[in-house]
Amino acid sequence: GSAGAGVIFFKCMRPAVRGTTIKNTMADGLNFSNCLDPAAHAVLTEDTGDDGIAFISYDNEGDPGHTGGRATDVVVRRSGTRGIVVAGQSGVAVEGFEIDTTHDSGALVLHDEYWNTRVPSGVVYSRGVVRNAGKGERGTGNSESHPKHGVQYDKVGSVEFRDISVYDTVDYGVSGSSEAFERSMADGSTVPIPGGEVTMTNIKVARAAGMGFSLRGGETHLDKLVAKETGDTAIYIGGCGLVEYGELSSLNSSKTNPSANAMRFEGNERIEGAGLTVTDDQTPPTGYKLTTSGEQSGTLGEVRDQIANGDLAIENPSNLDYAAEA
Repeated sequence: GSAGAGVIFFKCMRPAVRGTTIKNTMADGLNFSNCLDPAAHAVLTEDTGDDGIAFISYDNEGDPGHTGGRATDVVVRRSGTRGIVVAGQSGVAVEGFEIDTTHDSGALVLHDEYWNTRVPSGVVYSRGVVRNAGKGERGTGNSESHPKHGVQYDKVGSVEFRDISVYDTVDYGVSGSSEAFERSMADGSTVPIPGGEVTMTNIKVARAAGMGFSLRGGETHLDKLVAKETGDTAIYIGGCGLVEYGELSSLNSSKTNPSANAMRFEGNERIEGAGLTVTDDQTPPTGYKLTTSGEQSGTLGEVRDQIANGDLAIENPSNLDYAAEA
């Protein structure tokens, strides 16, 4: 019943919250701002007006640039904005988490220009589940324009996601941009920030209303990504420097988009892929195209056609190498 945040720490050294339930707050459930190595273990937040759990590093004059942080075995339910957010803090690990029903995105890592946070690096989310992102009621700390994705990143130095399942999002299952950008400083100057590095391993998306994965910019390392029953393209990768992947798979994608794209690669500098599997067992199929566009080099790897009631259509104006499954 807090009229503000439930529990908040500011400029603290190694604060720890364990075995704690936080409910019905007007602002964040649990907030660590500009703290050194904060920790949350076995924390439950429910019905928060703003973020469920937040690790934030504001870049204000005189504020310490502390790094680190850990959240283990945490649950966020019915957040009025986002679920678990890392805004500016570097070196944060979120391991063993559940996010169910948020108004905006579920798990989020970003440099927040509006709040002048730092650029996060070395952030890892692992062993988690995100459900119903974007389906919750609006809280007190957001606007209607905020994205509603399951997992999201934006303007990052480096971030890793592994062993995560995402279900029933209002928009994209996983979405992010790690393109180079110019950061505005407090004195009015700008600082160029290079493109970031993103690593994803064993990520499953089911029933996203939009795309399963929409990944843009930077250097991207992917393996064992699966998107099924998506409204739009299962996997879109565009504008990246290096795209390196092991196995990427789609199942019954583009259910509401007449483009029929299962996977699309657009304007990346170089692609080093091992294997793509496009599956559709519907009659008629809805996601049966593999599409490339723009100037790109490299290989898509082995392409597997598992369209039950038709054939995989490969539209490859980028002239990327690939090997059809024998």
